[in-house]
Amino acid sequence: MRRLILLFATAACMHARGEPLPEIKTGKGGKEIEIPMTPWYPGFVSTSKAFVAGKVIDVASEVRTSPQQTWLSESCVLRVERAFGHLRPLEGVSTLRLSAGYDHSPYTAVEPQWGRLRHLKKDQRVLVLLHEYEGEPCFGSEAVIEIAYGIEDLPRILRQTGFDPARFTDTDLAVVKLASPLFHEQLAVEAEIRRELRQDDVAWLNRLVLGIACGFLTLLLLLQAIAQKPIT
Repeated sequence: MRRLILLFATAACMHARGEPLPEIKTGKGGKEIEIPMTPWYPGFVSTSKAFVAGKVIDVASEVRTSPQQTWLSESCVLRVERAFGHLRPLEGVSTLRLSAGYDHSPYTAVEPQWGRLRHLKKDQRVLVLLHEYEGEPCFGSEAVIEIAYGIEDLPRILRQTGFDPARFTDTDLAVVKLASPLFHEQLAVEAEIRRELRQDDVAWLNRLVLGIACGFLTLLLLLQAIAQKPIT
């Protein structure tokens, strides 16, 4: 029974995820929200709730040191062009402030190339995948993607597939691979796992239906035998 419930719940969830993403109505009134990074999580496509496409306005970074700690922080202000998905806090937003902070050992030198946001350039167009952590919107450590030559179609692909790995075509995956080899690998692996699960569930359902049919037939034969038995 538990397996049957899980199967139907998974099927319903996968069906819901297959729909194209709705556009989130953003604003021009200057509303800004801050969205933090989850440094421990890259922010995979299939776990995303929404994505934003926009242009970089400003970037900043800071290194604070003390005998006990070195703290690295960076931020990026993004002018929102379009947003799609299911994140209510994005409604009416005109700019996003992406922020990230990292604890660094005071006993080792800070690498010159540390960080991600601080390397973005003003007027650069980027796409940001957003997920939820403890009910709040966040972005992963690999979720900021520069919209460069060859991946201009990525926003349309994400919108049409609804983040569902099963809906990505080979052409879609080729674009994702250019944008992020990590996300491409994740989508390919998850799509394969889902296909295997569906095959297993189909086989299991076939066995279940066959078992029920055999049991029902056995019951009918038993009832028929009882009905035909002469009363003495």
